[in-house]
Amino acid sequence: MPVDLQLTKYSQGIIEENRKIITSIISCITFCGSHDLALRGKHYGEGILEDLYKLRIDAGDLVLKKHIEHGIKNASYRSVDIQNEVIGICGDVIKADIVKKVKQAGSSL
Repeated sequence: MPVDLQLTKYSQGIIEENRKIITSIISCITFCGSHDLALRGKHYGEGILEDLYKLRIDAGDLVLKKHIEHGIKNASYRSVDIQNEVIGICGDVIKADIVKKVKQAGSSL
């Protein structure tokens, strides 16, 4: 197999794995948001969000388990900044959905 195809296949594998990781993390953050739960505790590594990560791992999320136990520490996607960015993006998606529904309702009048 040519080297360029090997690299492409390897890169696609990494992208897919990262997509699964971030999907698990976003799922935990949106769960907290939809149930009015605080994400963080007083210290790093504690709080409802960390407990949800543990729950997902206990329930069999092997990709998240591998990421938390063996992942690169500067790309953990678990920092406060990333959490806030995910919350902001969720807000943008909700806002866009509301605007779309308002426009649809206005055009049907």
